[in-house]
Amino acid sequence: MQKRRVIVLGDSYTFGHGCSDREFQYNESTKTFIGDETPFKKNIPSLYCWASLLQHKFSNIEIINLGKPANCSQGIFRNLIEYHYEHQLSAEDIVMFNGTFPHRIEIASGSRPEVATPWVMGWDHHSQMENEIPYNMAKKMYVTHLFNDEIGYNLSMTALLATYGFATINNLKFIWNIPTQAYPVIFLKKLLCIGKLQIPHISKYDFSERNDYNFNKTCHAPDYHVNDKGHLIYFEKEIIPLMQKLL
Repeated sequence: MQKRRVIVLGDSYTFGHGCSDREFQYNESTKTFIGDETPFKKNIPSLYCWASLLQHKFSNIEIINLGKPANCSQGIFRNLIEYHYEHQLSAEDIVMFNGTFPHRIEIASGSRPEVATPWVMGWDHHSQMENEIPYNMAKKMYVTHLFNDEIGYNLSMTALLATYGFATINNLKFIWNIPTQAYPVIFLKKLLCIGKLQIPHISKYDFSERNDYNFNKTCHAPDYHVNDKGHLIYFEKEIIPLMQKLL
């Protein structure tokens, strides 16, 4: 008998970037990357992220962590569709949409223009590996003349609603969160129709439960991703109670 599946969608925070086995940072002073990039390229999530902890806690379910570093909203939805195409989700499986930031979109890759790839605006260190001045200039011109915040908000909303619609049509349990600090209040109000199974996003989570800045700082890696300690606290305070309710 097939186990009930939990499909975990998201970006680097869901992937576990910042955990002790997934450290990869850009050093501004040396202009170089520090850490092992191999697991990131191969999309191998951390053993210490909350999704991995969930798998260890509940052996009667199967956790599928599709979180990918630098993922965008469209990519998150497409990850779900591609997984369903290959593995066919069943009624009562669980979909967890861990949203990302609005300044992430899909673009054509400079080296492989036939491939749609996520682009994190304002964090373009990887572009130095493209070595294509016209390509990088085009991206800068796009940000300057063709992009505004509403585009990012709309892309995030459509991806979230599309995932919610897919879950509803296929009778899947649906849980969601987004980094609310990155979105305006008017945008967040529009999402109230989605339902009650919303949990706080891990990116700005109050691990101390009392807004203790110094304590919360100990739960983050140097590049502001969440470390092992933060993932464990988030898992114990948010994920376990949620799973016990659903299962």
